[in-house]
Amino acid sequence: MTEAKFIARVTDRPLRAEGICFTIRSDGGMTGEIDGVPLAGQWIWRDALFFHWAALGGEELGSDCELIEVRGNRMRYIREEGRGAASVVEICEPD
Repeated sequence: MTEAKFIARVTDRPLRAEGICFTIRSDGGMTGEIDGVPLAGQWIWRDALFFHWAALGGEELGSDCELIEVRGNRMRYIREEGRGAASVVEICEPD
């Protein structure tokens, strides 16, 4: 996926899964909640990967580079540059 396609398809839309709701913003920020705990972070696009660093409830989570795949209204993100665990979220329309 290209950065332009990622921005057009994913950013500024709520992303949801069980216990998770977050938004990857086009201004480079990330906000949301995981199990009711506030999530905040930043992201950039680098070498065809989504690179981010975040904090959950004020505790640093560190950083990761993820491979992003979008099919329909689902986004799959695969940690560790596409070699790690994968998760899927629903791409929702903006509120």
